[in-house]
Amino acid sequence: MNKVLIVDDHPVIRLAVRMLMERHGYEVIAETDNGVDV
Repeated sequence: MNKVLIVDDHPVIRLAVRMLMERHGYEVIAETDNGVDV
């Protein structure tokens, strides 16, 4: 399974991207609102 990290400053966009990625077989390992936390 491919793993992804989601970075976006808008929580609704992060949620939508997470749902899309998981629906297509990706594992979301983390999400954050800025690149500094990565």
